[in-house]
Amino acid sequence: MKKRLFLLLMLLIVFIVLQISNTAPIQHRIMFIFSFGVLLLFTAFYLLNEKDFSPFIASYIVFSFLFLIMAPILQLDEYFNGKSNHFFNGLTYSNELILKTNILIIIFNVIFFTVYFTFNKYYKKVKYLKYSRYTPLFIFIFFILNLFVFIIKYDYLTSKINLSSIVSTTSKMSSILNAKFLFYLPFAPLVVGVYYLKNNWKYKKQNYYIIYSIVIVMLLILLLYNNPLTTKRNALGPIYISLIFVLIPKWINTNFKILSLLLFSLIILFPLSSLFTHSEKNLSDMSFTEIVSYKNVKESVSSQFTSLNFDAFLMAASTIDYVEKEGHTKGRQLLPSGLFFIPRAIWVDKPVTTGEMIGEHIQKHHDKSRSFHNLAVPYVAESYIDFGIIGVILYAILLAFLCLKFVNWLKSNDSLRQLSAFYFSIHLIFLLRGDLTNGFVYYIIPFFSFFIFPKILMKFLR
Repeated sequence: MKKRLFLLLMLLIVFIVLQISNTAPIQHRIMFIFSFGVLLLFTAFYLLNEKDFSPFIASYIVFSFLFLIMAPILQLDEYFNGKSNHFFNGLTYSNELILKTNILIIIFNVIFFTVYFTFNKYYKKVKYLKYSRYTPLFIFIFFILNLFVFIIKYDYLTSKINLSSIVSTTSKMSSILNAKFLFYLPFAPLVVGVYYLKNNWKYKKQNYYIIYSIVIVMLLILLLYNNPLTTKRNALGPIYISLIFVLIPKWINTNFKILSLLLFSLIILFPLSSLFTHSEKNLSDMSFTEIVSYKNVKESVSSQFTSLNFDAFLMAASTIDYVEKEGHTKGRQLLPSGLFFIPRAIWVDKPVTTGEMIGEHIQKHHDKSRSFHNLAVPYVAESYIDFGIIGVILYAILLAFLCLKFVNWLKSNDSLRQLSAFYFSIHLIFLLRGDLTNGFVYYIIPFFSFFIFPKILMKFLR
């Protein structure tokens, strides 16, 4: 109890310090007090009253606090202390836009939390699957398949690690297939293997030691595929934290533990990972002393919250501005997400992603010097651009029920369902940050890799 109260107190202290040092107009500070008050209330309920383990709510709280409260307070303070007429994403300051954005976020948060905690008590049923005698065979077949893929992709992998030209000339579709499907294949034999070992540790037959070896090899291959030199930060978090959940669950098996870990990861580890993921040097040219120097570390951590990495609030404001000038899209922006697999060569009039559309809007109406278009539009803004306030209410309800469905999966003893649910809970931060198309695609393709494809193979074996 003391640790949970201490965490709540730390969040409150951070917010108070930000407010005291903030130079934004009083109306903005008042609105952020309301927004933080709502979040703190539900966070207290989550930590002090919620008995079920729910990493989904932890991710939602962390995103809301860092991206929609802490970051915009710092960004507004930087704007009013600076001389530029624009924010760093190109948006022109508008008192009305900032107020509307906060109101939109407060409405979304109240609906999401209310629906989740109200209906959570109805999601108690757990579906148990009997252990199959074909499980060792499945693990072995998937192990062979992964070795075959590793051999084929070895040159591509080494080139990617060394940032050679072959990576830049690879098509986007091919890169997505490699990074989001093939490089996730080791997850299935790894997770099912760990499940098998945990349930058979008393009977250490020949299969036990073989599967133990397979699990180690799959873990090494998965880490080779996905590390700071080959994978962007939005994927590293879900992968590594999911591995902790699979291999050492006691580290993150309570709401307090997972919330603390996510706060630490987003405030410290996420900025520091840019020293590797955003380096323009080859691996052979990297100097460890140069990378971890005090200057680089300090700049990486302190500058993150006033950069495009934490621009969710400003992009939500930009989306509201787009709607006021162009009107609602009436669901058109759902098409690139649901039909992402149709190439533009076939569907010539396929709508662009919301991030690209808002980027072009900023360049057209606010800052013509902006050269970047494909920006991240948060989930709450996606809901508003499609259907207005009705969309905000609807999307919040749908997200709450989706999380509740995955809670049901997390409670089951089906290891692949547990992985799918937990991975989504961490990926939720990226989904909330947006845009919706990328957030959806970057989950659904790995989902096919570590759940749909393995389940089809299992069914065939039975």
